[in-house]
Amino acid sequence: MKLEKINNLFNDELQQQIDGMLSKGHIYNLGNPGQILKEAGIPDLPIELHCI
Repeated sequence: MKLEKINNLFNDELQQQIDGMLSKGHIYNLGNPGQILKEAGIPDLPIELHCI
């Protein structure tokens, strides 16, 4: 998924969370690491942010 699309989705979901419209335990999908993170040893796997 392209960075701009991921960013827009995150912003939309964040606003939904602020408005109290997301369920507890929502998982933000932040895409895969970029080249710099991969060069630092981060595996090329999806990055997720779990909300509690």
